[in-house]
This record gives sequence, C-alpha cells and structure tokens, in this order.
Amino acid sequence: MPGDVGTITITIKNTATKATQTDTATYTSGGTTTTTTTTTDINADIESVYLYGREIEVISGNYRYPGELGTGQSMTITFAIKAPTKDGIYFPEVWIDVLGGRSVKYPIPIKVDSSSVAILASDVPSSIPIGDLSEIELSIANRRPNSINATSIAPSAEGIEFTPTEIFLGAMKPDEMSTVKFTLDPISIGRKDISFELTYKNGDNIHSESLTCSIDVADSPGVRLILVETPTSVYKGQIARISLDVANAKLSEITGVSVIPVTEVVLAPIRGIHRHDGA
Repeated sequence: MPGDVGTITITIKNTATKATQTDTATYTSGGTTTTTTTTTDINADIESVYLYGREIEVISGNYRYPGELGTGQSMTITFAIKAPTKDGIYFPEVWIDVLGGRSVKYPIPIKVDSSSVAILASDVPSSIPIGDLSEIELSIANRRPNSINATSIAPSAEGIEFTPTEIFLGAMKPDEMSTVKFTLDPISIGRKDISFELTYKNGDNIHSESLTCSIDVADSPGVRLILVETPTSVYKGQIARISLDVANAKLSEITGVSVIPVTEVVLAPIRGIHRHDGA
C-alpha cells in the first residue's frame, strides 16, 4: 500500500558448473628444466549488490563485498524499501558487480495499490427500544489483491453496551468477505452514533478503517395491561366480569406471559384469548 514498508529478497547464484584456472610454471636448475601445472577453482567474487529506484525508497540493504560464490553456490540478500504515495507499478533495479567479471542488472516489478478493506452495514436498524437486546450485522470485505492478517473490529457508542466488545477475524484472502454480528443493549434513550473501528495488517504495516452509523433509542412501553371492561359496582355475592387485554409493544416476541390479580376478592379466569393484532 502507498507509504508501506516492505522487503525485497533476491537470490544470487553462480550458475557455472565448472570454472577453473590453469597456471604453468617452468623452472631450470642444473641444466634440467621442470614444468609444473596448477589448476585451481575460480569463484565469483561479488564486489557489491545495490538496489536502485527513483520512486521506491531503499531504506537499507545495499551491500559491499558480500562474499564469493563457488560453482553452483548461491546467497540470499534482502532489501528494506518504502513504497511511494501514488498507485502504480514501479521497477527498481538490482545491480550486481562482479570483481573481474561482467556486472548484472535486473528489474523487479513492485505494484503499489491503495485498495482497502471495507466495512459494509448489512443489517442496521434505524431505531431500537430501550431495555431490549437488538442485533446489528456488518460485512467485512477485503478488496485488496493480497491477503491481510490480524483483522479485528470493535464497536463503541455512548449509552450502548455491546456483546462481544471485539471480534477477531484473523487472516482474510483477496476478495474474501466475512459477516460479524454484535448485540446491542441500550442503557439510555436518544440519538446514538455508533462507531466501528477495523484494524488489520498488510504485511507488517498496521492499517485501520472506520464506519459510523446512527440509531435512535426510543422509550419502549414494553408489555401493557389494558382495562377493557369492568363493572362500576357489584353487590355482595354477585358475580361480575372484568376484561383485560395484554399488549406486547416490544419489537420481539415474548413468552411465558401471565396475569396475576393482587386482591382479596376471589377471582377466577373465564377464558384467555391469544391473538395477534399488530400490538
């Protein structure tokens, strides 16, 4: 990503299968001439390895006299770089100087891409009642061309408690999307701004994205007992009827509902009617 720090690792290999040098020496002593032939292996003496880039900043890793390479031998060298601030494909060059030999240049393509990770509001209610637990659903989409890791998201808002307080997603592949759900428990009414903070690592670089959405927390009447019919007076020993409606004003279904009279008068239920009328 633009401004990120990364590494370029190269392997330098001496591809010669055989490289020798033969020296012949002639000595004359007492009228006798002696010829001696000596054969020695020749190594590739690496004088320097540099990384050059006009837009790519080389932080560290340029080497002077890293060593010799025998036939078939190799060495690994790593450069630390910093990406430019603009998207594009860049071609820093590795320059290898061999003592007494031919120098080598090799371009390395580096793609800089500012694509980020998106937080999408999949299911966010516009209003929720106080005292009830509500759920919010988000989608996390990795729009980058590479994998990311250490991905996590955490919500925050005044007057709302969240369960869980943070969700860890870990590694995400390119174009991968994950769904997360948080349970909201509002503790005060009013307009609430909920912020979601997403953090992830692109390589060793930490990045973050955020999303803010607003939810109204309303004062919910909850479950109400409505008086439908009651006598104005009752003679002693007379039987009368009292009718009540139980209305659920919550946004979710409730169970185990019972109505218990608190009085010394003997009451007996005639019937109970359970209906759905939009209340």
